[in-house]
Amino acid sequence: MPKWSPQSETALLSFSLGPVQTFIESARTVRDLWSGSYIVAWLTAAAMKPIRELDGTRVLLPSLDGNRLADAVSGQLFQSERHSQLLTPCLPNRFVAEVPAKRAKDLATTVEEACFNEWQTIADAVKEALRGQFSQSVSNYDDLWDLQTKSYFEIRTMVLPLVDCSAETLDRLGIPHGSFRELDLLAGAMNARRAVRHVPDYFPPPDERGRFPVKCNLLGSYEQIGPAEFEAASRFWQDRARWSGRRGTRIGKYERLCAVSLTKRFAWPVYFCQKLNIDPKALRYEDTATIAAASWLRTNPPIVPQEERNKTRIWNGLWLHWSKCDENLEDADECPKELFDRIRAKGKAPTYYAILMADGDRMGQLLRGDGTNDEFGNDRQRPLRISQRLTEFALKHAERIVEQEHDGELIYAGGDDALALLPTTSVLNAAVELETKYREIMKHPKATVSAGIAVVHYKEDLRFAMKMAREAEKSAKGAGRNCLTLTICRRSGEHSTATMGWDQVAVVERLVGSYCQTTISDRWSYKLRAMVSTLEGLPWPVIETECDRILKRLEGNEAVLEEFRLTIRAIRELTKIRSKTNAEALRTFVILAQSASFLARGRGE
Repeated sequence: MPKWSPQSETALLSFSLGPVQTFIESARTVRDLWSGSYIVAWLTAAAMKPIRELDGTRVLLPSLDGNRLADAVSGQLFQSERHSQLLTPCLPNRFVAEVPAKRAKDLATTVEEACFNEWQTIADAVKEALRGQFSQSVSNYDDLWDLQTKSYFEIRTMVLPLVDCSAETLDRLGIPHGSFRELDLLAGAMNARRAVRHVPDYFPPPDERGRFPVKCNLLGSYEQIGPAEFEAASRFWQDRARWSGRRGTRIGKYERLCAVSLTKRFAWPVYFCQKLNIDPKALRYEDTATIAAASWLRTNPPIVPQEERNKTRIWNGLWLHWSKCDENLEDADECPKELFDRIRAKGKAPTYYAILMADGDRMGQLLRGDGTNDEFGNDRQRPLRISQRLTEFALKHAERIVEQEHDGELIYAGGDDALALLPTTSVLNAAVELETKYREIMKHPKATVSAGIAVVHYKEDLRFAMKMAREAEKSAKGAGRNCLTLTICRRSGEHSTATMGWDQVAVVERLVGSYCQTTISDRWSYKLRAMVSTLEGLPWPVIETECDRILKRLEGNEAVLEEFRLTIRAIRELTKIRSKTNAEALRTFVILAQSASFLARGRGE
């Protein structure tokens, strides 16, 4: 734990890397999503390296206890490490360090250069690896590549000498009282700098006839690395799609990519796997069709994608929805006949999956404290203690809950935030367990979580899916925090959204389980939905009576039905408590009831 130096000798150094959201979410595949997150975490660790080399405990936030990715970037790589400890992006895009005041400005420059140089090393490695496929057809290959990669990231640092932070100064600036007021001042100053829009220093060169290539279809701010003439570009990218790729990583049929997108796509097979001395095949993120069907594939007789890869070296989730083993060879390899027969024998696979985004609430207030000596203390070590708890949650529990217990794929866990893709049948349970474990580790009444879930079809554009999950998370924050917003994006174009408290989430999850384990029909919810316009103006007891009347008409085992009705009533009562009006409560209740059935089936029909 770092010792606090006299203020006259110490400064705080803040680092920030952007644009993060655009970089990560401009993705066509799950691997792209992971790669963007991993590059951001890796570059943050690279920026930390000069600080850590001066003193291994100089980084104040985030805590680096047990962070194997940060250790690997610093050259501390152990062969006995589990791959997951190295491959899970577990660092945010920023950090704060305590540095000697006399060297602070020079260190800030060194930190920026370390981050930029590492990004260029990655981009240059990919550029050289792809040269044989691109340079002969792109006359300005090197110039265009370098212009794009060098102009993309915005790397910011800020230095705050603590000698300038007297109590009188902090009071005059309106900095709230807390355990470490200087951090609030530094964060506010950095936020003010980030508010100034980053305009990349990017002016692409034309080809010999003064033409420019069309834009990248993932990052629309940059031109694709290809010929400028339209027909020539079309032929060029068709040829790249037929290319066998690099260690299993390929370019898709309809993709037209810039240097930044190509670096994201090929950074793993070209750079990271060699840097970490890991077999490229060790990184395996399933496609969205496989994630949607993950729980279904485990049911008897089970089909395990990794075992099928071991047998034939290929697997594609599209096979789960083909009517014959060679249905669409333009999109995927032919499915082995024996495997295809087993897939068909299992019946119809789910077609929807869920994206879960979770984020800790009011982290700034929690780090600051309220002046009382609570769980985290009221001294300057308070932020570090909180960060250590967040690191424990990210490194020890997030992956286990998402991947080992709920058949999902954890994309990143940065401490107080996480992103995961899961089957619809288990996403609510995973969200509840993450929220519960977060509160259990933090042990503080103000340490709460807001989350957003978007349920989308496996064919949906991943960028749209991420946008819907992000909007769901923002909706949860806007609804007062400490809650979850669920958005169902049906393939038909009909979308429905409902926000619920964590107590409601647990009960709705019980309803999902009831639909999974029984043959109870969800037609009652559609009957109730058809009556919403009539019922919403009536007193709540009348609405309850009509709902109970519809539920009594359900057919089946009476004991099972009674348990089902009790779950429905619990959801209805909790919804009423959270709602401002009867109409709002009724509409939210209907959405939740229908959403539970949709999650259980994992498909729209």
